[in-house]
Formats: sequence, C-alpha cells, structure tokens
Amino acid sequence: MDAWLIMRTERGRERPFQLTEGRATIGRSTRCDIRISLPNVADRQCEIHFDGKALRLRDLTNTRAALVNGQSVAEANLKSDDHVQIGPVEFVVRCSAESRAHEAVSPPADSNGSHPIKSVASAVDQRLPDALPPPRSAAG
Repeated sequence: MDAWLIMRTERGRERPFQLTEGRATIGRSTRCDIRISLPNVADRQCEIHFDGKALRLRDLTNTRAALVNGQSVAEANLKSDDHVQIGPVEFVVRCSAESRAHEAVSPPADSNGSHPIKSVASAVDQRLPDALPPPRSAAG
C-alpha cells in the first residue's frame, strides 16, 4: 500500500508527502523528515511508523500535542481520511489501498518516478507561510 500525508493550506492547496516504509519524523528540527519551522512545534513533535500495511503515529513530546481527528493522542493507528494536526498545520492521511486515494492525490514524481519524503521536506519550509496565518507580533 502507498501512504501519503497531504498538507492542506489556508488557500485550499494540497501538498503531498509520500511515506516510505520505516519511520518519518515531523517537527521543527532540520533533522526531521517533514519540517514545520514554527515556534509552537517541538523539535521532534511526532513520528509516523509505516510498515507497508499500517500507519501508527506516536507523539514524541509526552504532551500529547499531536491531534488525530481533533483528539489529543500519545499514540494512534491512522487510516485514510484521518486528520492529523501538528501545531497549526493540518494533514490528511491517504492510503492507496482504498479506492479513492489515487483520485484524491496526484503527487509530483521526480525523474525516477519516486516520491521520497526527503526530497519534498525542504519545500515545506519554503512554502509553509501559505499554510499558516500571518505570525502574531510579540506586542499583540
């Protein structure tokens, strides 16, 4: 099965991140697979384990700051159409084993036809302002 996290922006755009087998980390650190460079996101906020058949999210902060379908979780199994929120950024889970996944997602491929998560992770930093409201000033 193929698995994707689709980042939804305020402007209605979708940015796909294919999950490869193993663990993908999400957080503020440059070492994360998906980087969200915002002060209210932990250096390593959560990880998603994908074994090729199932997805499992684990919060790495012990604060249950990751939300799955609006619920604060320490760990959760993920399925297609689940909503994952990390700070103010929302992702939707899509899995190709479910019939609607390829209709809903048409991710860009590189010249080899692959979609490694590392190749698009840096794009989040450059494009993230599209996904978020303007930052609040320290005085406001």
